[in-house]
Amino acid sequence: MGSLWRAAVRYREYYGYYPERIQADKIYHSRQTLAFCKEYEIRLSGSTLGKPPKDSLLSRQTKKQEYQDNCDYDVAEDIFGASKTTYGLDSIMAYLQETIVSVISVTLLLLNLPRFLRTAFALFCPLSVIIVLPGLRSRI
Repeated sequence: MGSLWRAAVRYREYYGYYPERIQADKIYHSRQTLAFCKEYEIRLSGSTLGKPPKDSLLSRQTKKQEYQDNCDYDVAEDIFGASKTTYGLDSIMAYLQETIVSVISVTLLLLNLPRFLRTAFALFCPLSVIIVLPGLRSRI
């Protein structure tokens, strides 16, 4: 049983149902994985094996869905790339599992900190008013 299968089973154990869609690299598009996904009605993102469908309407819908999946996948890969290069996730030097988990947790916290701060500022400072005076613009 592959890592993708284990991840899908863990998802089911946590949420009580299998995910609707899995975004995975092409290496996971094996016949066994596709059969697993088909059995549990999971849509595996990316291109399918075999010939494209002959029906042009179905082909257009499939291409549109593939395009949307690729856009979503690119966003996720962008976040992982930024966390590796900017926040140093690619150079973790810890050996103990507890230390590795701590380093990754702090990195993910730092990755999401700007969003948390924007949300907190919007919640706790809703009365920020812009005052415009002749030649002067300041915020209260």
